[in-house]
Amino acid sequence: MALLELCVEDLAGVEEARKNGISRVEICDDLSVGGLTPRLDFVEKSLAVGDMDVMVLVRPRAGDFIHTPAEVEQILHSIREISALPNPTGVQLGFVVGALNEDLTVNEDAAIAFREATGDKPLTFHRAFDETPDLFKTIDQLKSWGYQRALTTGGNGPKADADSLRALQERPVTTLRSSCAVVCVHTTSLKFCVKPAPARLTCVHPARMAAQILTK
Repeated sequence: MALLELCVEDLAGVEEARKNGISRVEICDDLSVGGLTPRLDFVEKSLAVGDMDVMVLVRPRAGDFIHTPAEVEQILHSIREISALPNPTGVQLGFVVGALNEDLTVNEDAAIAFREATGDKPLTFHRAFDETPDLFKTIDQLKSWGYQRALTTGGNGPKADADSLRALQERPVTTLRSSCAVVCVHTTSLKFCVKPAPARLTCVHPARMAAQILTK
C-alpha cells in the first residue's frame, strides 16, 4: 500500500493534505532553509485537523546539524511542549530530529535523549543522516536507539546516490520497497525514506509542500 506524505509549512497545507487523502504530514516552518521547528499554535491546529498522522520537525535553526548543548536542550524542550499539546482527534504524533558531532557522526547523547523525550511516539532522524561518514553504522546505531525512520538520498550529494541506495538494498537486513523517485529502505524495525531533491515538490495553492512516497 502506497503512503503519501507531504511536508508543509502552514495550516492551509495541512488542510489541503487532508482533503486530498494524504496519510501523513511533516510540519515545519520555513522550508526554504530545509525546515525549522514550527510554532506551537500551528502544531496544535494541525493536530485538530485529524485523519492524518502528524510528524513535527524539531530543528532550532538553519545551517549545519552540529548542535550545542543549549540547542539540544532547546530541542528537548520543544519536544516536551509539543507532546503536551491537546490532541482532540487522537491522530498519531511523531517527531523528526537529529544532531551530529563535529566529526559528523551522530551525537549519541542527544539522539538517545531525543528518543527518551519522545517516549513511544514515532521518531525519524532527519537529513543529517546523509552527512554521517558511515551510513551503515548510522543505520545500526539508530536502530539500536529505537528510531523508526531516517530521511536519506543515500549520501550527501546533490542528488540520489544510486550506488549507495543499491548497497542499502543489498544489505542483509534491508530491502528496497519502492522504485519510485522516493524510495523506502526497510530494516526489521527501521524504515529509511529516501528523498531525492527532485522529489521535493512545491504546491502552488496556497501552501508550499514537499512530497515523498512511502511504502508500508
